[in-house]
Amino acid sequence: MPISVDEYAAQFAHRTPAEAFGRPSRPLTKEKILELLEFSTAVAHCWISKEEGVEPLFPGASEEVKMLAQQVLDRDNHMRAIIAELPARVRSPFGGREREDLRFLGTFYGTWEDRHNTRPFVMLMFHWEAAVEAYDYISEINRKALHSAVNENQLDARLFVGWQHFHDPNINAWERGKTLLAAHKYEVRIHEAAARRGILLHSLAHVPSLTSRQSARTGVSQAALRQRWA
Repeated sequence: MPISVDEYAAQFAHRTPAEAFGRPSRPLTKEKILELLEFSTAVAHCWISKEEGVEPLFPGASEEVKMLAQQVLDRDNHMRAIIAELPARVRSPFGGREREDLRFLGTFYGTWEDRHNTRPFVMLMFHWEAAVEAYDYISEINRKALHSAVNENQLDARLFVGWQHFHDPNINAWERGKTLLAAHKYEVRIHEAAARRGILLHSLAHVPSLTSRQSARTGVSQAALRQRWA
């Protein structure tokens, strides 16, 4: 029997995205920085394909969103190049300096109020179109997960908590990105399990584009969505 949203929400009502996903802290070693870059790169690839000829998770994104995603990739690749050139004895490109560590961490932790700053990852996570598309996708995955789960142990609590709090004023770009990747990883895991059983599932990655999907479901125009999320 499917698990209802209310049942699951009651169980995790006390949890916050910060508790669900944690938050990296300093000092930032080379290894920790590379892990953070792996995360932001994976999020950016939801809008820009990782491989030629393969559609990204959101293939119908606007040029503005794709530009932000590309800026994230450019920043990440630039940082990787800097780290690759460091001598083995150097533990961090920031030299353990608190101010520089915190500045780098800040490129992940901006909130809604920071959506117009110069940090591309924060701007991507709070861009009105990217936010609507990500939330729509996460909602679909949660709905399917709740419908198919036999018990709570089969569900990813982090995904549910991130979805519940996606529009909270204090949620940050890190937590939104983590929620999106949790949804995508859950979908991939389900597809792989189905493939092992010989079942062909229709991928959510190839549903109609944001505008047509949202308009068909809610009757809300793109202009109305922009007004809501801008």
